[in-house]
Amino acid sequence: MSRPSLVNQSPNVRSQAVHRTSDQAAKTTVILPPYDSQSYPLSLAAKRKLEELYLHHDYTKKQKLGALEERLNSQDNMKEKVEGKHKKEEEKTQELQKKVDHITVRAEQALRDLIDLGDELSIQPSIMQEVAEKVNSLPANTQTQKRRSDSQGDSSESESLTHPAGVRCVDILRDIKEKHANEYENKSMRERYAENNEYANFKGMIHDAQNQGPNARVLEHPKFWFPVKALDSNSSSHKSQINRDNDEDDDEIVMTGVTTSLKCSFTLQYFEEPYSNKKCSHTYEKSAILDYLRTEGATNSQPSRRGQNKGPRTITCPTPGCATTLTPDDFFLDERIKQQVIKAKKHEALDDEDDSDIDES
Repeated sequence: MSRPSLVNQSPNVRSQAVHRTSDQAAKTTVILPPYDSQSYPLSLAAKRKLEELYLHHDYTKKQKLGALEERLNSQDNMKEKVEGKHKKEEEKTQELQKKVDHITVRAEQALRDLIDLGDELSIQPSIMQEVAEKVNSLPANTQTQKRRSDSQGDSSESESLTHPAGVRCVDILRDIKEKHANEYENKSMRERYAENNEYANFKGMIHDAQNQGPNARVLEHPKFWFPVKALDSNSSSHKSQINRDNDEDDDEIVMTGVTTSLKCSFTLQYFEEPYSNKKCSHTYEKSAILDYLRTEGATNSQPSRRGQNKGPRTITCPTPGCATTLTPDDFFLDERIKQQVIKAKKHEALDDEDDSDIDES
């Protein structure tokens, strides 16, 4: 059998379906209560005011609340950005600090190498003098050995003095150089570098760069610049090192409390060419202290082959309470104090600008 089509339904069937749906709608219709008139009806003026209240309501607080929420959200986002920026800056700072530490170590090692080479060069004249004295002390009956070149006609000759026992000058030179090298190796790092002006300036500049401000700690005594070697307690070098440290304890106490002045006691002005000395560490303006040496210095006569010879001028340190005897060779240009003067002048210039701004306001 074929299924009945909705299109081919008869009018009677359609009418029955319409009556059926209308009956269902009638059953679901809600019955409302009878209308009651308002006990206190609104007047036209009241209705108008309600309309005005609706139309002209002040939404400022709501708008401000929305703006405040947006600002809080933007601040949260800004906080995240700032925290991320600070984190990146801290990472960069840590990386830069590592690089600075590495470069500082390399620079200090390079400076030590230069000092070692300079010491080696400085003792060459004394080594050659010692070799000459050693050779002159040998017996006079030395043999001269000549070596000629090959058969191609080279006529160059080289001579070497040889002791009858077989000692050569080059062997003497090698032994003396080895002796001086061993003596230098047995020195402590403090003995090698602490009294070097360039090394002291280097350590001072590194300290000033790492310790700035009014509460910066004082540069520690050179005794603490270097690691202590583990030496045999019975060795002579260990005992001599202990004696040297004990002898310099008093100096250490004095230096720890020293506050470096950046003005010369002669000129009462900032240093232009600060001249410090190796003995008592007091500093003066170069021109002032040289004038003082020339006018107030005493000359000690030194004997020579041709008679009496004038020695270097000596003075007692002009600083009150210091009785150190100084000569021109004891002074050197102090680069560290020169850098401190430059920084102090910059700080004074900034303070003067701040004071002038306050006065103008």
